[in-house]
Amino acid sequence: HSSLVFLTQSSYDDYGVTSQTSTSPPFLKQILPKLLGFGLLCGIIVSLTVILTVTLILTREKYKRRVVIATRLSTTPLIANRYYINEDQDISQYRYNSLPAYFQKRNASGEVDEHDYLIFEATSLAALPKSDFDVDASKFVWSSQRVPTSDPDNQQWRHVDLNDATVIDPEVSSPLGIAQPRVVYSEDRETYFMFYVTKGKDGKGDTIRQLAMRHLPKTEWEQGNFGPGAWSAEKAVLAHITSVDAGVMLHKSFNNDTYLFFGEHPNIRIARAVDGDLEDWEELPSKDSQNILLRPRDGRHSDEVSFDSERVSPGPVPLQLSEDQGGHYLFLYNSRQVVDGYQKENGRDFWNFRGDIGYVILDRDDNTKVIDRASVPLLSPTLDWERCDFSTKSQFHTGSVVGLEPNTVQVAGWKRIGEPEEDRFLIYYSGCGSFIGAAELKVQFQK
Repeated sequence: HSSLVFLTQSSYDDYGVTSQTSTSPPFLKQILPKLLGFGLLCGIIVSLTVILTVTLILTREKYKRRVVIATRLSTTPLIANRYYINEDQDISQYRYNSLPAYFQKRNASGEVDEHDYLIFEATSLAALPKSDFDVDASKFVWSSQRVPTSDPDNQQWRHVDLNDATVIDPEVSSPLGIAQPRVVYSEDRETYFMFYVTKGKDGKGDTIRQLAMRHLPKTEWEQGNFGPGAWSAEKAVLAHITSVDAGVMLHKSFNNDTYLFFGEHPNIRIARAVDGDLEDWEELPSKDSQNILLRPRDGRHSDEVSFDSERVSPGPVPLQLSEDQGGHYLFLYNSRQVVDGYQKENGRDFWNFRGDIGYVILDRDDNTKVIDRASVPLLSPTLDWERCDFSTKSQFHTGSVVGLEPNTVQVAGWKRIGEPEEDRFLIYYSGCGSFIGAAELKVQFQK
């Protein structure tokens, strides 16, 4: 049998075990509280440092100022007519060339052509013009680089002939022509979509501007076709709206979100595709202005008039920025402000506007939410062919008028250049409603 033995003090002694009371040395009693206090302080400091670091990382865009810088690639236009250069060196036979939409041509394998293609609005004078503003119905034509390059000193563009450059002619229902092209390619549908404005008259004889769309299927573009007959039939978009400035689609195939940003004077409004269909659209609810993406900025009648205080309208399709920029979307827009007392050099006495290019940043998860907006314009009309001020140009025909929209720059097409993390873009824009130029954009946080 086993037995349980309790060792008393005497029992310890019997087993040869000596009982002692443990005491700490005096110096430990003095230093231990200090060590514990120091350790606690270090822990608090480390914890606060971690919390602050995480907070700064999560909210770094609030602690850094994002800037978007535009630099012109040339002081002369890429595409102009004989009134700007001379009769022997004209690039376009059309009198007015504007609103260039960037177009990436693909071959049958889906590979992108290295040349840049532009589809833009072109207008000629009427057969018996009474003035330089008496024009035919505008149409869409195209041009491309002869040699693929971003070098502004070596830009050579295909001649735009009256007979072989047409992309789309206006329908009979658009007697004043078509305008404001925007081209978007859908990767998952392998289809190009074009949104544009038709110009006509209502029953009272008033001008109406309505949004329309066409698409270019793979069966056409893989054969190199994108001219007349290649695009689908014209289809009205939001036909009840008759004062549209422009429209562009943002299609994100990874979650099937598709928005349409369109200008209805003076705002940029929002519609969305119906059940994923990219041909039928509905406006977002008007409650709490959910269907308005951007309004003109306040200050139209103040001493300091904002560059976008009169009107805003959409530019090209928004493009996503790098992760360093939060993966948000950069969206360019065209704007207008009233300039009192502006004296025109080309006879458009009623024209008292200045048109600039601005930008907003759209949230990566909710593309209908603006999280940042330009306080000053990205690009303003300063060059002669942007302002329609040709008084100092000796090569101009005396008294010639070569601008439909004085003192105005507008953007309709762009592309990403360089590596994605560089956040660099090349934009194609029009000046004076008559010429086409290029500029580079760089997005960065100010150091």
